[in-house]
Formats: sequence, C-alpha cells, structure tokens
Amino acid sequence: MLSVKCLKYNLALISDLTFVTKEGKQLWETLSEKVNLPQYGSCWKEAISDLRVGCKFLSEDIQSDLALRFTDCFLQMSGHEPIICHGEKEVCLRNLSDRAFNAYTEFYTHTQSICYFLQSQVWHEEAQKTIDKLSDTSALVTAQLEEAGHIQKDILNQQKESVLLQNFLLDNGKTIASALESSEEKISKIMRDFQDSAVEHKKLLFELFEKLTLLRSWVMVEMSWINSLLFYMSAMIIGYLFTSLPSTRNARGYIQNIVYWIWFIRKFFVVFSIIILIYCAAVYCDYNIVNHKLLVEIKNQNKKLLSIFETNNVREGLSSPTFIKGDDCILLTHSVGRSNIPTNYTISPVMGYSNKNQKSKKSFRDVDDIDNVSIMTEKSEASVVSAKKSTPYNLRARKEQV
Repeated sequence: MLSVKCLKYNLALISDLTFVTKEGKQLWETLSEKVNLPQYGSCWKEAISDLRVGCKFLSEDIQSDLALRFTDCFLQMSGHEPIICHGEKEVCLRNLSDRAFNAYTEFYTHTQSICYFLQSQVWHEEAQKTIDKLSDTSALVTAQLEEAGHIQKDILNQQKESVLLQNFLLDNGKTIASALESSEEKISKIMRDFQDSAVEHKKLLFELFEKLTLLRSWVMVEMSWINSLLFYMSAMIIGYLFTSLPSTRNARGYIQNIVYWIWFIRKFFVVFSIIILIYCAAVYCDYNIVNHKLLVEIKNQNKKLLSIFETNNVREGLSSPTFIKGDDCILLTHSVGRSNIPTNYTISPVMGYSNKNQKSKKSFRDVDDIDNVSIMTEKSEASVVSAKKSTPYNLRARKEQV
C-alpha cells in the first residue's frame, strides 16, 4: 500500500515538474522575443543576463530583485513610470501601484519557473556532455581492451619463447658452470694484479702530490721574495721622487737617520740571536744518552755481581750472614728484622767483619734473607770504609732482572 502511495506521489511530482518545465520554456521564449525590441530590448537583455546569473544562487531576495527588474522593463514597455528605489526594497514594494504590484507578483512566480527551466536545460546539457564523454571513454576503453588482448597474446608468445630459452640455458648450465669456475681464477688473478697496480698508482700519486706540495712551497717562497723586492723597489722610487723636490729635500736626512737606527737594531738582534743559539747548543743535554749510559753502567754492575757470586760459589740455603770478596769490591749481606749492622761495624779487605768493642769474627746469614748489600770499590787493601757510607743494593731484585 505504501509503495502504491509513493508511486502515485512520484507520478504527481513528475507531472508537476513537467508542467513547470513547459511553463518556464514558454515564458523564456516570450522573454527572449522581447530582447529583440528596438526601444526596450536592452532593458530585457540586462534583466535576462541577471536572470542567468541569479538562477544559479536563487533565493527569496534574488527572486524578488529579478521580479522587480522584469516589472520595471514591463512598466517601461507599457508606457508607465519606471520603478526607482533609493531606499530599502520593502519601502519600494509598499509604494508600488496596484498594476505594478500585480505585475511584480506575476513575474515573481514566473521567475522560479524560468529558473527551473534554465537549470533543467543546463542539467540536460551537462548530462549530454557527460554521456558523450562516457561514450567516448567507453570507446577508448574498448580500443584499449582490444590492444591489451593483442599485447597479452604477444606476452604469451614471448613467454613460450622464454620457456624454450630457459630449457636451452638449463641444458647448457654445466658448461657455463665450468667456464665460470675457470674464469673465476682468471678474474681473481686480474683483481690481484689490479690491486697491485692500484697500490703502485697510489704511491705514484702520493709522490706526485708531495712534489706538487714542494713546488707550491717553492713558488710561494719565490713569489714572496719577488713581492718583497717589488715592494722595496717601489718604496725606494716613491721615496726618491717625493724627496727630489726642493721643498722636501731636507727630509732625506731624517729618513737616513731612521734607516740607520733600524739597521742597527736589526744587527743587534742578529748578534743577540746568535749568542742565544750558541748558549742553547752548549748547555743542551740529551737525557736519552744519559739514561742509556746509566742503564749500561747498571748492567755492567749486575754482570760483575753475578761473576762474583759464581767465583765465590754462593749457594742457596745458607744459615748465617756471608762475606763475599771480589777483585775490587767487598759485599756485606744481612736480613732486615733478624740482624742489624751497628754503626761501628767496618768492612775491611780481610775475610769477615769486626766490631771495635768485640774482635771476634761472626758468620753471615743465608743468601735467601738478603735485603741490602753494601758495595764499595777497593783501591788498596789497607783502606777501611764505613758500612753507612756504602751504596745499598737489593741483590734479590738485581738477580731477578739479570
């Protein structure tokens, strides 16, 4: 039941729209004929142009303005006074005569019908253009599909050819693999040769850059010398020219004095620099050489100590302090914490050591307990040196180093 009502409503709406379209077409044709009037055609032409623009944005105000324009043209064509509005539109409408207001009302309703007709015409034109474009596009798509079909056939044929080619390549794969293995060795050899040549080229480039750097430095030095020469020559010429006049000739004496003192200061600083250079060269001490001499001396002393130990048969595990005598030195060893050497102990060239208050000889301790060693150079057998004044050494550390 509802669908029947909707169908009836749609049919009624379509019939109404068809009637409005026909009415609008008749009114538009009537207005178009009035454009050709010799006297009032310009007014109707302007009103129709405003109608074309206003129909796109039709509202109550625009519809009222268009109706006033058509009413004005109609009144002018009928021989009545034109509508002149200097204020608001509502005031103009209240001041209209009955004939003018009736014409305004008629044109107000006709304006909507004409606009509907114009918009329907525009829609039909756009729809026709769209249909034409769609037909052209469909024809183009059909042609493209046909072309795509031909292309697919070509692709299928090419795929068949590629399958045949792949089978051929698969059959010849072993031959290619063996050829690749043999070529790999050749390529590796070529790469090694290329690397060697690249290294040589790199060396050559470095040498070239070094020579270019030297050439650049030489050019810079030569250019600086030439610039200095040009500067001083130009300065001399300019000074000579400026002092050649009678009014500036007396300035040469002052300039000569200034040049004299400048050269005197230069010579003084040259002599002073030479003195400083000679002094620095005289007092210079190379600590590397000094350290080397000390290390050599220490090494010789260690060798001498080892030779003394070997000649005196020093053995491990001694239970008493030991006195060792060499060709030119006497060693006294003791252990800190077990026994201390008194300050009145002296070392003599004879075996053992003695106390001034006690003349009995004492034995030495083990070599394993050695912490300090007193070494002295013996110039004569009669010399007696105090143990406090001798140089201490750690024999265990020296022995490990050697």
